[in-house]
Amino acid sequence: MNQKNIFSVMALVLILQGVGFMIMKDSIVTSSLPALDEAGHRAAVKLTAVIAALSIMIGLIAYAARSATNVVLAFAIGSAILGAVTITYQISSSVKT
Repeated sequence: MNQKNIFSVMALVLILQGVGFMIMKDSIVTSSLPALDEAGHRAAVKLTAVIAALSIMIGLIAYAARSATNVVLAFAIGSAILGAVTITYQISSSVKT
């Protein structure tokens, strides 16, 4: 395997992991931490969503690292995803208080 194939496989795994975490974040937290109260459960779901966004971001950067010209674009797209997830939870937490 050459370097491009290795980065492609790593990127695919990271992106799929992030998408899976984003889709199944509630059930992941419920099954892994069943003794949490409601506030702890909400906080853990938010953290899982941020971890998912980071995984997608790193996957995009790993895919773009195959050729050095696209890394900045991948970093910008990944940062936008991470920023959107973070802002969404910041807005929702400020509305509830």
